[in-house]
Amino acid sequence: MPQRPNGLSLVLELVKPADQAKAATALAAAFSPPSDGAVNILHYAWVVFPPVGADGRQTALLSTVYDESFEDYIGDLVNALPDGFNAAADLFVGMGELKPIQNNIPAFTQYLLERDLTKGGTSYFGAFFRAYPYTVDQIQGAMQKPPPPSAAQLKKARK
Repeated sequence: MPQRPNGLSLVLELVKPADQAKAATALAAAFSPPSDGAVNILHYAWVVFPPVGADGRQTALLSTVYDESFEDYIGDLVNALPDGFNAAADLFVGMGELKPIQNNIPAFTQYLLERDLTKGGTSYFGAFFRAYPYTVDQIQGAMQKPPPPSAAQLKKARK
């Protein structure tokens, strides 16, 4: 049975802040499905480079979603695209030590989990975390605030 999509918001620190273009190209190559269609599990991959920090560090944020367990997803991608992941490894702090990536998938998976903000990653700037378990609807309901109008209600009101 297919799993529901899971988010991945991966924060990686570049070895050299000036290597943004190289890093974007390398991540695109690593996270792109092979042309032979052997692995067809990628929804999208989006890379963002925030401004260089005051401390001179440059990070990249890669966002995507996946449908398998995280371990299976990373293993499938790395085994399908080992050259892409190995080429990217030298551009990111701590990743080069895991080469060849395809021979170190459990350690590489752990490296990624530590940098995945959706899983409470422990990267150097702290983690995103879920501060409360409630949905927006639950919060608004508890505040006795009516939910926003639906699209149909808005359309009807415009007439």
